Amino acid sequence: MLTDNGYVGVCPDCAEEGDEVWILRGAHVPYVLRKSGAGTSKLVGEAFVYGMMDGEVCSTGAALHSLQLI
Repeated sequence: MLTDNGYVGVCPDCAEEGDEVWILRGAHVPYVLRKSGAGTSKLVGEAFVYGMMDGEVCSTGAALHSLQLI
């Protein structure tokens, strides 16, 4: 996969264009989420993304968001 920000990685086969890669607090890997309406998201699966695996993206000043998983 290739993200809009230029990150390269591996994601589940069921991932679709428009899914998002998220770093969830306390998680050891990035996750692929799919918006499912009404402010909720569905967990698609784990991802391996170069440049996100060791917390590097957290030092870029990326914004924090709250979300509800269903």
